[in-house]
Amino acid sequence: MSCLNFDADTFFLSGSKRGYSSREEHVKSVYKLLLQHYWDSKIESFRLWVPDYYPWLYIDDMIMDEVRKERPKDYDQIGDDDHNASYIWIRSAIQMGAEELNFIYADNVRYIEKTFSFEIILSGLLTSKLKHLRLQKCSIAKASNDIHDQPILHSLATLELDDVPVDETALGSIFFTCVNLWKLVLRKCKFPPNLTIVGPINLKCLQIFSPVKLNKLQVSAAKLTYFEYQSTSLITKLSFSNVPKLEEMLLNIQPANQKVDDMFTDFATDAPQLKRLMSLHTTLDFKLEPRIPVTSTILCQLEQLELILGDWKYCNLLKMIPILVACPLLQKFQLIASGRPTNVPDMQYPSNKHPFPNLKEVQIRTFYASSSEIPFVFYMLENAVALDRMILDTTPKSCRDCKIKNLAHELPNHQIRAKVASPTAKLVFQHHSNERIYFAKIFIR
Repeated sequence: MSCLNFDADTFFLSGSKRGYSSREEHVKSVYKLLLQHYWDSKIESFRLWVPDYYPWLYIDDMIMDEVRKERPKDYDQIGDDDHNASYIWIRSAIQMGAEELNFIYADNVRYIEKTFSFEIILSGLLTSKLKHLRLQKCSIAKASNDIHDQPILHSLATLELDDVPVDETALGSIFFTCVNLWKLVLRKCKFPPNLTIVGPINLKCLQIFSPVKLNKLQVSAAKLTYFEYQSTSLITKLSFSNVPKLEEMLLNIQPANQKVDDMFTDFATDAPQLKRLMSLHTTLDFKLEPRIPVTSTILCQLEQLELILGDWKYCNLLKMIPILVACPLLQKFQLIASGRPTNVPDMQYPSNKHPFPNLKEVQIRTFYASSSEIPFVFYMLENAVALDRMILDTTPKSCRDCKIKNLAHELPNHQIRAKVASPTAKLVFQHHSNERIYFAKIFIR
């Protein structure tokens, strides 16, 4: 089956290349092609993306004109509420059997009145087999008190909303209507300052990107297994309750540059099955020791921890030890940092030993062999009794996909200049083929 994609570079051309009348004819010809060749066909997915430089307001009449000319019988069946090209595109895709629909158009405040109704769209989907739906700028009405008046959509599994006002009433309507929804993605949506998301019985994945006006978020979803939250402009307090199956969490809160220890202590403790945590743009406070309670519930089941440090110019990696101690089941720890650490505060090499009984892999990228990193490497080698690999990666993050060949050199246990705790431990140096790693001699016996 076909996948129909109408994107910026194929659907429209910019105003500098075409005048209005020429673009108008192009719109008509594209939709006419759809009516003539695809209307009675079967397709797998349909995507419409209209760039912000083209006013969506001008498209409706043109497309409705083409439907009236090319498919008069279909035009006569269109209801009074459906004389809107937005609905026509969607209903056309549904009629062709699409199971995936992405409908994204001009993100321009001048055309905000072009928002369309989530309810009208759903009413046209009831008999469809649609599994994935992405919409932008739609309105979501309160669910009807009479369950017989509320459309129920059984097939929809994933829903993505862009630039949509979302509150608890809107979420209630979505969850009541989409009874088998397992994935919800909210991008640039407008929220009330305080929001509680009580997920439906089947919701397993929740992703929120660039929220607007959201200060406090509480999530409760009994089957939720993955949560992702990314914000470039807000400091949002997150809390969780009744998430017994939450296993993976990704956080990217750039402007906050929150401290590593605050990242954990700010969480509620009801995530007993969390196994993988990834946090971007975190920092270490060089003036204070991390205040991580060893019995922290959110860390007790953690198997994989990834921290991307937004600023580590003033930190010493030995401060990571209390955090790793608080994760007794941790198997993999990855630390990614941008920029060379400088002005590293002096810290005494820890006298306390911690076996880290399940930790098998530790990776530092980018590794600069600084006085902040080397003591931490030796401490892990001398204490982690189950360690298989300690990876020191000198390739910059910006070079992950470069064409320079990457090399990896392994230093076996008996050649490491340390009393290595694990009999299977290896020290791995990853670097570009044109780079010499002089620092390696520090670790060679």
